[in-house]
Amino acid sequence: MSVKVNGIYVLENKFISKVLNIEKGKIVLSSNENRLSGSKLTRKSNCTEFKLSFGKGIFAKKLSSESLTVIGADLGKKGGTETLSLSFDEIKINGSPVKVGLVYELGENDPFIRKYITLSLASNSGKD
Repeated sequence: MSVKVNGIYVLENKFISKVLNIEKGKIVLSSNENRLSGSKLTRKSNCTEFKLSFGKGIFAKKLSSESLTVIGADLGKKGGTETLSLSFDEIKINGSPVKVGLVYELGENDPFIRKYITLSLASNSGKD
């Protein structure tokens, strides 16, 4: 079952639970609970949900969820799979505007959560 209350998003089934708290465009709390073992992992403030690096050395472009601002969050359901999709502010990579997204998927009988990072060229709106 997916739930959203005051910036807190929950994806859960009988095996696992994922909680994300988004405040002022930042992920400030991330929690994962294994419901079979009872173990729980919670990170507070500066929650890094992903890190990417493009290139090498001092010219590398580093990208993380911590350095971006969440501009949208949507809960959805497709068949027996629930999703949480986050969209972040646009960034520039080699001068090109890029949209960044993060998607979590949880099937009703899955003992794990899938996480996808999406990067796509943004339409050029005439802004630099």
